[in-house]
Amino acid sequence: ALPLPRGITRGMVELATADPPYGVTINYNLEDDSVQIGEEQFLRNSMLLFALIGNVEEVTHRGFWNNKMLSSIPINFTYTRADAERVVAGDLRQFAENRESLAELIKIIQMLKED
Repeated sequence: ALPLPRGITRGMVELATADPPYGVTINYNLEDDSVQIGEEQFLRNSMLLFALIGNVEEVTHRGFWNNKMLSSIPINFTYTRADAERVVAGDLRQFAENRESLAELIKIIQMLKED
């Protein structure tokens, strides 16, 4: 996975494998309400997951405040494989064929960061 913004740590990962569409939910902990959250960083991480996990059709990123008095859920982004594959105009699984292909995907993802 790509680095997370400062103030966000990865928590528990949940797999939805009982019935298709299969999915992954990644839970995050946020230090406080000063954390800057941009959706694009979670799209980039989702693209890597779709490339590396061939049967995943949905990735959800859900964040929770460490301070329980802040009750809202500040992060709740869900991406489908189709969403992510529109970005590269093709099947993301092709990038998992070898190291060179995966390195190419990482370069593409890094370019998205600069937009």
